[in-house]
Amino acid sequence: ILPRISTHNWSTFQGSLRVVFDAEKLGYPLTVYAMIRVRERSTAWLATFNDLLRETPEIIEFHRMSGDLDYLAKIVARDVKHYDQIYKKIIDNGHITDVSSSFLMEEIKSTTVIPVG
Repeated sequence: ILPRISTHNWSTFQGSLRVVFDAEKLGYPLTVYAMIRVRERSTAWLATFNDLLRETPEIIEFHRMSGDLDYLAKIVARDVKHYDQIYKKIIDNGHITDVSSSFLMEEIKSTTVIPVG
């Protein structure tokens, strides 16, 4: 598909292009949702923590949440051992009070399409 994308005439295209790959076919069959609670919320600590998250390519989504939960991370991994390495990298940053992880059993619906209208 990449050769078709690169040879396409995009001169009249307006907007953005998003290519979605199958994580399992790329060697990441495990998807983990990690619910993270922190005790530190200073600006300096948050900047350092955010840098760590941005530098970890297996963390494919990261959201600051309201309510009991501080952060929700979507992580892809090769296996549980690989996820454990990512987990340790997150908690080594300090000021984490809890990480609760759930492993995706079945993806029922996943889309990037936003309804219009």
